[in-house]
Amino acid sequence: VNHNGHLTFDAPWYSYVPQQFPMYGNRDIIATFWTDLDNRGNGNIYYAQYTSGSLLQQVTQNINAYFPTLNFHATWIFIATWYEVAYFPMTGT
Repeated sequence: VNHNGHLTFDAPWYSYVPQQFPMYGNRDIIATFWTDLDNRGNGNIYYAQYTSGSLLQQVTQNINAYFPTLNFHATWIFIATWYEVAYFPMTGT
């Protein structure tokens, strides 16, 4: 879970300028909230992984509601939250 609103798999990445997809190169990225953020003054970045419980059921229901032909069943989920993180160079949330 990176500082600037994206997720990478093999190493941290500090890019704050969104790029057009598809990106070329060897970086796998999930760009959930890719922008120039600064959590040094305020805000927090949280993440959690779930492999059981009601959240998996809810995710399964939501995905199947939007993609009814997929027959999806969540076995794990990963949630990342950039909570009250300000845009650089702003302060506040």
